[in-house]
Amino acid sequence: MKKHLNIIFLFVFTFLLNITAFATDPPPSDFGGGDPNPTDTPAASIDNYIWVLALVGLIFVFMKIRAIQNKKIES
Repeated sequence: MKKHLNIIFLFVFTFLLNITAFATDPPPSDFGGGDPNPTDTPAASIDNYIWVLALVGLIFVFMKIRAIQNKKIES
């Protein structure tokens, strides 16, 4: 159980660290009343494939878990 809790704490710590590490500051606004968040910025080309990449990642995780379980059963 202790090992399981350590893995959970490590995951939460890494997740929170990534949020703060990759956060971006909002663009500076000018004093003329301009829009501080312009909407004309183009989306990254990877935005179209986020769900596909997440699905491939989940499939990979389940395959690895199954391989580990099969290895434990054989030994």
